[in-house]
Amino acid sequence: MKTVYVLAIVIACLFGVFIIYNSLAEVELRYESYQHWEDLNYSENTYKKLKILSFNSSLLSLPFIAFYALIFSLTFNSIKTTTSKVINILGISFSGIILLVTLLPVVDPGKISFEELSYLLIPYTLAMLAFSIVNLIQVNRLNKSLMQPNQQTIDDIV
Repeated sequence: MKTVYVLAIVIACLFGVFIIYNSLAEVELRYESYQHWEDLNYSENTYKKLKILSFNSSLLSLPFIAFYALIFSLTFNSIKTTTSKVINILGISFSGIILLVTLLPVVDPGKISFEELSYLLIPYTLAMLAFSIVNLIQVNRLNKSLMQPNQQTIDDIV
């Protein structure tokens, strides 16, 4: 269980870098098209590049989001604390909402860009990072409480 949440923390960091890199690539393409606004062919090619970049970035984001939805749904019953259950429910809910929103650029890349989507994905990634850290702490507390012998039980046996 610890390795799952450590992996989730690492993947959240990697996903954050991925989001920032791809949204900055879109900003750079837009800025480049504004520099050459008089050339109609250049701006049409830039628009096609932006659509392709939005489509590819959104498509590559789907496995990350599905990973978090899967982690929180599979570990829902393994940790019995109320905090973990609430965090898992929030993680599943946020992942479902973000998964639906991320499908928009995949279905029609011209309507919404990945740059606009990144304003939702960055807080989502930070929330998943925080949820993974809290669940990792809950798992560590659970393991420590299970490893410590119960003094009352030992006294009852003796």
